[in-house]
Formats: sequence, structure tokens, C-alpha cells
Amino acid sequence: MLTDIYLVLQNYLPELIGALLVANALFFLGQNDKLGKNNLIFASLAFLILSLKDLFNVVVYISFFNMAEQSPINPNLMESISVALTSLSAMLMVVGAFDYSKTLAVIKQPILAAGCMLLWYGLSWTALLPFDWASNLPTIYLCVGMTVLALFFLFVHFTSNAYRLIIPAFVLFGMVIYLFQTLFINSKYVQDISPWITESGLYVILVLSIYRSALKQLLKETGEIAKVLKATKAKIPQMIQSSPFPIIISALKDDRIIIANEKACFLFNIDKNNLKQFKLEEYFVDTNSKKELLQDLSTTPSVENFQSVLRKPGTKEAFWLEISACVMDYENEVVLYLAFKDITAQKKHEQDLFEKAVLDPLTGCYNRRQFQELATKEIRRAWRYDTKFCVLMMDIDHFKSVNDTHGHAFGDEVLKALARVCKKTLRETDIFARYGGEEFIVLLSQTDLITGTSVCERLRKNIENHTLQLPSGEDFHFTVSVGIVGSESTDKLEELIKHADEALYCAKENGRNQVRVFGEKESFEKLKEKTLSEEPEKDISEKLIEQANQRNKEDKK
Repeated sequence: MLTDIYLVLQNYLPELIGALLVANALFFLGQNDKLGKNNLIFASLAFLILSLKDLFNVVVYISFFNMAEQSPINPNLMESISVALTSLSAMLMVVGAFDYSKTLAVIKQPILAAGCMLLWYGLSWTALLPFDWASNLPTIYLCVGMTVLALFFLFVHFTSNAYRLIIPAFVLFGMVIYLFQTLFINSKYVQDISPWITESGLYVILVLSIYRSALKQLLKETGEIAKVLKATKAKIPQMIQSSPFPIIISALKDDRIIIANEKACFLFNIDKNNLKQFKLEEYFVDTNSKKELLQDLSTTPSVENFQSVLRKPGTKEAFWLEISACVMDYENEVVLYLAFKDITAQKKHEQDLFEKAVLDPLTGCYNRRQFQELATKEIRRAWRYDTKFCVLMMDIDHFKSVNDTHGHAFGDEVLKALARVCKKTLRETDIFARYGGEEFIVLLSQTDLITGTSVCERLRKNIENHTLQLPSGEDFHFTVSVGIVGSESTDKLEELIKHADEALYCAKENGRNQVRVFGEKESFEKLKEKTLSEEPEKDISEKLIEQANQRNKEDKK
């Protein structure tokens, strides 16, 4: 029984393994992304079916031997299945041959349909033939299929000779000769001395020749890609120099500049003959900006429209630039590619538009609308952190008389002078705005009423002591009246402004050039003098608070 199994494996195993390897090789050659010049899927499928036919025969015969040579399958049926699979394989070889040529691939469907009809007719016809005769049909089918496939491999031309399968074609011709000569050898001789070494050798050569063609094609594609890369690499410096934008390439490792075009050299005052002595980081006004750019590049392949302020090293000349950047390989080194666009004029224009929208054009302080927006945010912040603030209104005393006496141009100078004094006296965190005409409004952040009142008094004195020159050359002084309200009064901005305006009106009605707190009946100066004369030992702030609280109680009664 072992001898019989050995003979079965000897007859079928070389073709089984060889056809499977050829199917895999043809599939790789025809479907590889780098080699997508042909289609060998049908040819690959043909050899796969041929391998399945041999696998079927091996499994069935070995199963028969295990059942004491009592076959459950009729030999004629077995032979018919074998003939059918072999015929299908041969037909797919023919279809694969036509599909290998792009020109003739359009007729593969008619060939497939005609082949199916002929296969059905042939199988019906072989059922009437003697057993020995029918057993030779698979070999005939394979010879025809391999011959057609080999002819197409040999004569189909591509633009590049790298895509021709000349050696596999000749090996297929050798396979055809081998199969054809087996038709004329005595069956007993074939069983006794099966030339399995020859068949195995042919399949090995066929597989190696197909993979050799694949390697040749890959080398061809790789060579073309290498040429393109080399040509592109050679053009990089030229492309950078001809770019309409300043471009810099710097080493990512040590930040040294490798390439800078003429526009970049002019923009950053770089010596193009000594590029490597310059560091990219030197040009950023804020080094954190460069770190932010690199952080963005760590999460995305490229960054566009990144805006930053850069400068010429050693100078105060700074400019806004829009940066497009990416990380790339250059000369076997990881580099940072940056292209710059000067947007200084655009930024200046945006700043001008912003200032026109939020600033008073005469005094340069905030306008009324911007004050309301910023004050609303500050009030919400005060609520969140439970802090106090004050709102004060001031008005220039007898401003109409100034305009009537000295002209509106000088009146404008008075308004600008008041704005300068206020900006110099107030903190940056305070919100200062022109509320309308000669009225100005301030929100003192994180300030209680006592401290705010002291700030108002200091502001009033600074304005009173400020000197302007009249057109005649004489000195001119002006004063302001101020009304202030604390955040304890109400939590609504509109009401705070109304209360501050009422305190301002009280200051004007009682002689001007004074500070009045909302709800108090005396000016800040008079209240302070009275407090100091009556109880000099007490702290002025504590006394003011006590008196303010006492008056509030009396008003409520």
C-alpha cells in the first residue's frame, strides 16, 4: 500500500506544489502595486485550479487505499471531475493570455463564454469515449492552454522590455513538450518510472523565472523613481531660489540654517556665504512662538497660515510673517522647511480697523461701545472671584466756555490732555473711555470704594495741576468734576453708570472741581477735612466708612 501511495504522490505532487507556486508567482507579478502594467489574475487562477485538481486526486486515491481499495466513487466520475477541472484550468490560461494584452483584453468575456460551451460539449463527448482515451484529454487541454499563454508572453510588447515574460514563455513551451511526450509513453512505464524530477524541475524554473521578471520590473520601477527623485533633488535649490517667497531650510537637530534663498537673506539680513553660522531661533521675537510651531508640526505633516513676529538679529526692526512649514528629509538629514509671507501691512491695516472700531479717534482711549463690552466682562469676573470695583464719571468744568473763548481746536487739545493725564495716572487694568462730549468714564478693577475715591482725588489733582499753552503763549489750567460709585451699590452696569452720573451732577451743583461719592452729601475733600479735625487719631479710611454707613442708614429712614 505504501508503494501505491508513493506512486500517487510521485504522479501528482510535483504538479500540485508547482502549480500552486506558479499561481502565487503570477498573482504577485500581475497585482503588485509597483508593477501594475499587466493583469495575470486569470492565468494565476488557471494554475490554482490545476493545483486543486491534483489535490483532489491525491486525497481521493489515499482515501481509497485506507478503505482497502474499495472506492466509494466511480472511477469514471473521478476521471470526469479531473477532466473538468483540467479543462477549466486550460480555458482560464487562454483567457489569461488575452487578458495579459490590454489591446485584446476586451474579448476575454466572449472567449470565456465560448470556452464554457466547448467545455460542456467536450465533457459530454468524453463520456462516450473509452476510459484510456478520455484520460488523455486533460493533457491535451493543458498543452493548448499553456501554448496560447506562452505565445502571448512571448509576443505581447510593452513600452519597456522589463514587462515581457520571455523566459517564462520558453519554460511553458518546455512544459508543453514534456506533457505532449507523455501521451506516447506506455502507461505501465509511466507508472514504474515517472519522470517527476523533470516535471518538478520545470515548475521550479517557471516559478523562478516569473519572480525574476518581477524583480526585473521592480528594479526598473525603482530605477525610474530614483531618477525622478535625483532630478527633483537637484532642482530643489533652484526651485527655492526662484520662489517668490522667502524660504529657509534649517536642520531640525541643531537649528542651523542649511539653505536660504535671496529673498530670505535680504529679509533677515543673512550672509548667504556663511549660512551655517545662523540659527533660526534668533529670528523669532518670542521663542515660544517657534516652540508652538514645532508643537503643531508634531501633530500634523504640515502647518500653514501660522502667524508670528520675527526680526533681524541685532536690530529692533520686527515684522509680521505668515509661515508655511513642514518637516522633510534633505541630504540624509531631517530638516524644517519654512516659507514666509510678509503680512506686516495687513496686520497694520487690521490694527487700524480695530482701533477705529474700539478707540475714540481724538483721545485714543476706548469709545463708549467698547467700554460697555469690556466693563461687562470685568463685572462678571468680579462676581466669579468675589472682588470689588468702582465706576467713576468725570466731566471737564466749563468746557463750553473753553470752546467759545479759545476755539474748538483748543478744546480738542484739552480733551487729549485729559486723556494723557488719565492714562498716566490709571493702571493698565483699569478701563478708561470717552463716554461722550467732554464726559469720560472709568472702571477701576479690584478696587473698593475708599481706595477708588482716593484714586479719583489724585486724578482730579493731577488734571488741575496740568498746564497747557494757549495760542497766545499763556498757561492754561482746567479742572474736572468726578462722581464715583462702588460695586456694593448695584450689580447692573446701567445702574452703576446712572449712579456715577448722579454723583457727578452733585459735584457740579456744589461748586465743581471736586469728587462726590454716590449717596454722600459732602465732597470728598470736605469730608476728609472734617474727619481729620474731629478725630485726628482715627484712620481716615475707617472714619469715611463709618460716616458713609451712617448716612446710608439715615437715608433709609
